[in-house]
Amino acid sequence: MEFEDVLNMVRQKAFQYSRKGVVGREIEDLIQDGFLIFKEAQDRFDPEKGVLFSTYFYQMLVSRFNSRATSSMLRVTEPLSDILQEIISSGKLSDFHLQDLSDDASYVCSVVLNGTFNRLTKTEIRTWLYDQGWHVRRVNETFKEIEGYVNDLC
Repeated sequence: MEFEDVLNMVRQKAFQYSRKGVVGREIEDLIQDGFLIFKEAQDRFDPEKGVLFSTYFYQMLVSRFNSRATSSMLRVTEPLSDILQEIISSGKLSDFHLQDLSDDASYVCSVVLNGTFNRLTKTEIRTWLYDQGWHVRRVNETFKEIEGYVNDLC
């Protein structure tokens, strides 16, 4: 397999799983994982079994990405309202300004803070946003922004 073939296959699968909203996995992480899986496939490949390397690698890549997607979906996350309440109780609320966030991130935080959501996890809030017509990429970018902002405050 040529490098361009590997790169295209890894990118295609990484973007596919990124669009599915794999929790805790950004596109760059998935691409890096793909290259690590490629290296492992090279080490484990046995041409004596009569399978093309490209087929072997593709199956391993899909299997690992599916496994990571499944395990990330089963993860229990702390309710976003608890995280924001922790900021409030730690006295860092004075540093928390909704106007520092994009409109989408500000909207989600204000809905959580005004009590519309009562101890909902990020997964449950994501589902609500999907029901509101938000697309996966929009939801992922919003949560990435909120998490980055919250981590900077903590």
